[in-house]
Amino acid sequence: MSLGSQFFPLGLLWFANFLFAIGIMIVWKEKPWRVLVDNSSLQHRFLAACVVLLCVWCINIDLRLGVAIHFLGITTITLMFGWGLALLAAFFAQLGFLFSGLDNLDSLALNFLLSGALPIWVTWKWYRFVESFHSNNPFIFIMGAGFAGCLLGCLVISAVTVGLLLLGGRFEFGREVWEYVAFLPLFIIPEAVINGMFISGFSILHPNWVVTFDDERFFKAPPPNAMILDEEELPESMDIDKQESQTNQIDDIDPDAAYRPPENWKNKSDKNHEDK
Repeated sequence: MSLGSQFFPLGLLWFANFLFAIGIMIVWKEKPWRVLVDNSSLQHRFLAACVVLLCVWCINIDLRLGVAIHFLGITTITLMFGWGLALLAAFFAQLGFLFSGLDNLDSLALNFLLSGALPIWVTWKWYRFVESFHSNNPFIFIMGAGFAGCLLGCLVISAVTVGLLLLGGRFEFGREVWEYVAFLPLFIIPEAVINGMFISGFSILHPNWVVTFDDERFFKAPPPNAMILDEEELPESMDIDKQESQTNQIDDIDPDAAYRPPENWKNKSDKNHEDK
């Protein structure tokens, strides 16, 4: 989402610049670009992600009210590269947004916080919350971190944007604006679905591309004795070996034995004839 600077007082814009400077210092301290130095494959993926992100942001809907709505795609970038590189990708996309004439310098920091830093923070915090359950089911990661994380991030961005416009006091919320707000679910739900689809595809087809996806934990086969219970505690109804041995014993018994005479019946009959 892109907002015009005319809706906010100068103090709010400078506060956004202050938060933007803090974010730059945090990124400079972490130096996430160090992982790109010796990894050419990661360089290509990251640059391609920056270009795709810029193209996605340029496809926006101008409400002709100083507000433009566009898809974010930040959840996929965050889960694929981590929060540090995601901030860099969002910053490059925001610069491209500025140079293309879709943004202005006064609101650069504010729009970066809304479209980049805030959804990255929400996505990463939600991802850490999902990981706290230590689930071995990959669909928990895909649906929890990918779909639900994006959905939560979009809801937070929409709420913060409306709050900032109300706080600025210069944006007139008329009937037309609330009609546009009613269409937000048409953007939020597809955003979550698309991010969930990309995370699902990358996690299954190229799990090494998603740094937050532990394929060894999700896809690794359990050890041979992991599901074997102690024989002393194993009930007879669950002891497959014992059941098979009993079944074999039953199969060895002749089912017609009860209807046949004893084996020595002929000898006894001959003996009786001799006595007579």
